[in-house]
Amino acid sequence: MAESPDKFLSDLVNEQPAEVARVFHNMRTRRKKAAHSVDEFLEAMQRGGLGLTVRHLERYRDLL
Repeated sequence: MAESPDKFLSDLVNEQPAEVARVFHNMRTRRKKAAHSVDEFLEAMQRGGLGLTVRHLERYRDLL
């Protein structure tokens, strides 16, 4: 059985938190439309079914 995207991403956060946080920071700030705040970004991820990933990323809010 394939691993869910949420599980995959949350495992990456656990294994390489600074690198993953940097990638998400870049995603958040390089949007063509106005950049999301960290809260808006995490809420969008939560709505997209990435709750486990969001819980892990909460520890790295200052890097997002």
